[in-house]
Amino acid sequence: MESLQTIRIQSDFEYNICNQQSDTYHALAHFTLDIPPGEDSKVFIAIPLGKGQFNLAVDQAIVGRVKSHHTDLSYLQLLSSDLLFAAKFGRSYAETAFHALSEMISKYNIAAGSVYISNDQRGINWFEAQMERFNELQTHFYKQILP
Repeated sequence: MESLQTIRIQSDFEYNICNQQSDTYHALAHFTLDIPPGEDSKVFIAIPLGKGQFNLAVDQAIVGRVKSHHTDLSYLQLLSSDLLFAAKFGRSYAETAFHALSEMISKYNIAAGSVYISNDQRGINWFEAQMERFNELQTHFYKQILP
């Protein structure tokens, strides 16, 4: 079973921050309509991150189609040029990264129900690997901000 690839994209798709659980569903429905599934490829999970950014879990075969429809921000992840990780006034990069990761973990936790209800093992494996990665990074940055 081939693992899913993560793509961070910028999209003009709007979602209502007040109802985030359904927005995870609506985001996936939007990207499924925008980038229809191929024979063996589709967008499995779409997680709204804020600031018009989404993390998508996709088959390798569909990566090119996703990139042709949306701005690929994957190369910016965790860099100071990433809008989600842009330094806040008076905060070090480690503090900013820690808080940004906390926000991302929160958004992923909101999406967790949809991921597990889908009962798609590839999506679940992707989700759990992402959460493990975020938690490890958050611990790393937390250790940097301790006095």
